[in-house]
Amino acid sequence: MEQRHGGREQPLTARAVIFSKGTYANSAGVAARLRDDDWLVCADGALAHLVDLQLWPDLLVGDFDSVSLDLLAAAKARGVDIITFPPEKDYTDTELAWQEVRQRGYRQILVVGGWGGRLDHSLANLLLFAPYAEQGYRICLTDGTTDAYFVTDELVLERCQDKLVSIIAVTPTAQGVTARGFRWPLAEADFHWGQGLGISNIPIADTVSVQVRQGILLVVVTPED
Repeated sequence: MEQRHGGREQPLTARAVIFSKGTYANSAGVAARLRDDDWLVCADGALAHLVDLQLWPDLLVGDFDSVSLDLLAAAKARGVDIITFPPEKDYTDTELAWQEVRQRGYRQILVVGGWGGRLDHSLANLLLFAPYAEQGYRICLTDGTTDAYFVTDELVLERCQDKLVSIIAVTPTAQGVTARGFRWPLAEADFHWGQGLGISNIPIADTVSVQVRQGILLVVVTPED
């Protein structure tokens, strides 16, 4: 089965990976999360991170104010598709990459380096992707160590007993939150902005799940301190 979106088609199993210029806490962890058939799109200065992983993107976008001329020339020499935008633009480079992903019809998205560095960019990236979760996009963000998932129905995680799992509402309320397989389970709980109820829960089963009946959750999986 294929999904038509933005005038193009992609198999529902196809995944796009957006590389943003944030924190890459564990390069090996980033590499382990990539798949051979991922479509890679890089936002401007994140190209240096991608090259450190010994990878080149399928598409490079940005105004190129934060990428070296040598790397940009190398990308051109390798035949990377490049879309250049003027410096005075209304969108961040990550948002431009996201627009290209949507136009190509991808529904599964991994965002690498979407947080870290400037707080305003980190918040903008998190808030950028949240609304699209309600439109059926499956979106995960990672720095190679910590993973964050937007959830509008159910998220199932396996073999994460050595992690901490935090559940955060990113809509004013998230209703009917149920968490199974945790030290502190939840059943039909209501979450609100800023509430600490779901922070640092501990998985105790091989498979754990988080469900929400209405609203959007951000489920953050991070190593124990």
